[in-house]
Amino acid sequence: MTINTDSISANTLLQQVYQRLKSAILEQRIKPGERVVAQKFAQRWGVSLTPIRESLRLLEKDGLILFRPHRGATAALPTREDFEELYRVRAALEQLATAEACPKITAQDFDRLTHTQDIGRDCLAGKRDPKDWIDADDQFHNIIINCSGNHLLQTMLASLRDRIGLHRQAYFTHNKRIAASCIEHDAIITALRSKDAEHASACMAEHLRNYIDVASQT
Repeated sequence: MTINTDSISANTLLQQVYQRLKSAILEQRIKPGERVVAQKFAQRWGVSLTPIRESLRLLEKDGLILFRPHRGATAALPTREDFEELYRVRAALEQLATAEACPKITAQDFDRLTHTQDIGRDCLAGKRDPKDWIDADDQFHNIIINCSGNHLLQTMLASLRDRIGLHRQAYFTHNKRIAASCIEHDAIITALRSKDAEHASACMAEHLRNYIDVASQT
């Protein structure tokens, strides 16, 4: 499918190409370790090489593209070590976000958190595709992060989101992990309702450390 380049700015075109390449990597239509040949995508989408090359450099900063000698651009092939490092950083940041969200979270926020739990239970009951849990889990964490009101924390965690996405389908759509996550999420919600910031942040840290344990056993 080509990109309609009529009456759009160079910046807008770059954003379209960037988003399309990013989606292809995160959805693994471009496989981890696969070469990303600029000429092929330029021809496929009916654009010049410039926005393709610029997009690849942006994706390199996102951790989704690697440039290797004699191979050029390749889709990132994340390792277990990459994952463990990423989740240790994520756990530290979300532990702080949870503590800061605790006194600010509202009844409406709790309703939204509960809705994500309902999706998880529907996945376990076979009423939804287990992949729906990925979006529900993202929503759960983002609700708490946004309730923190800490814009620097939000920006730092957002910068990790795409790298986290590379690992999600590999580890976290199995029923056993969904069931464990729902239990861990319930513990976080209970602590937040009690306005116990210390316990809520400890529950969040344990929840994210458990992801590392899952990966190490896979």
